Amino acid sequence: MSGADEQSSRIVIGTDSLHLVTAIVLLLCIPVAIIFAVGAVKRPEEPVWWLLSGLIVAIAAYVCWRDISSKDDWDRNSYLEIQGGSIKFVPSREKSRLGYSSAQAPFPEGATLEYQRETGDHFFTGDHGDYVGGSLWVVGRSGAKRKLLDPIGVFARTMLLNLNHVGIPCRAINIYNGQDGEHTETDITAQYTESARCKGSPFWGVLLGTSSMWLGGIAAILVRNSGYVIGIGVLGYIVFAAIQVRRSPSKRSAVVGLLETIPSYAGGYAFAVIAVWYIFK
Repeated sequence: MSGADEQSSRIVIGTDSLHLVTAIVLLLCIPVAIIFAVGAVKRPEEPVWWLLSGLIVAIAAYVCWRDISSKDDWDRNSYLEIQGGSIKFVPSREKSRLGYSSAQAPFPEGATLEYQRETGDHFFTGDHGDYVGGSLWVVGRSGAKRKLLDPIGVFARTMLLNLNHVGIPCRAINIYNGQDGEHTETDITAQYTESARCKGSPFWGVLLGTSSMWLGGIAAILVRNSGYVIGIGVLGYIVFAAIQVRRSPSKRSAVVGLLETIPSYAGGYAFAVIAVWYIFK
């Protein structure tokens, strides 16, 4: 989405793009569509399976289309409005219902914006793995900083891309406060702006989050041997874990955190396999 509307002073910094209902529908439709697709492959002489599979896909596509097509609704966008030497944060309608309010601060000529992401230790000392909070600051020419807001729920990647798109300088820094009093500030702007299209897509998040279920469905279609199915599941989890570790700033913390996901991943995978085998035994 473009960062600005017809008035160039309005810049989107967050969109309530994936409602809870949409996420639930997608999470349900993916495994169900896989099961019906298996039925269509196993029993091609029964067109009802193709019909059901196409119907589920159509429902998921329609829900996503309605969600995405409403992005032009300003009530669903949190945005910054720069006008008359000041900057104003306006929360979306949903954020307002959750208690977020507008915030305003002076924004003189030559000022820039700075997103500060604060982290601490999670599993290990110095792992930077615990997100503490975030805030948005106005930085004047002299370097003096004034806090505009604590942007909980604001999409930092969307904000940086859209601000840069309309020519407003903005950077992101990570502030780390260690347990031993260590304090560091690191520029992390590139983490939000590079490869943003892939990283910021809600579709990829849903696809990765449901990977155990659709992988289990595919494995059940291909093989009936339990040993091979377990092997496919293990390989799938290794790929899933590698992606998660690569995206994490702390590799050791990511590995420890992945241990907590093994039961849920294995449970979703086993459910999909058993469901397909049981229905089409």
